[in-house]
Amino acid sequence: MITLKSDAALTAMDLSVTEGQGIAFLPGAPGVSPSQDGIRSFRAFAYKLGAGQPAGLEPRQPMEWAVSVDNRGNVPATLRVEADCRAGDLRWPDVTIDVLVDPEPRR
Repeated sequence: MITLKSDAALTAMDLSVTEGQGIAFLPGAPGVSPSQDGIRSFRAFAYKLGAGQPAGLEPRQPMEWAVSVDNRGNVPATLRVEADCRAGDLRWPDVTIDVLVDPEPRR
């Protein structure tokens, strides 16, 4: 889960994780690209709740993505995520975010 702590809204946010972290976004989950089952995904985007369509984030709005973990015994405490954030014509590429990982899986 990521929460936008800015007072300004984002019009879009794309995320990526590196393969070596042992975590990938869950294919078929909202906001995950590609959305094909069986293909590991290391990219995701902010999405409209209930629709899964790309969207922005409002101030203090949380957004969460389902992930799959390669090895349950070695779940990292934090996950390094690279974000490409946009607000209208402004763009902030390569924003590094450290995300706390919930060690207990939710189903």
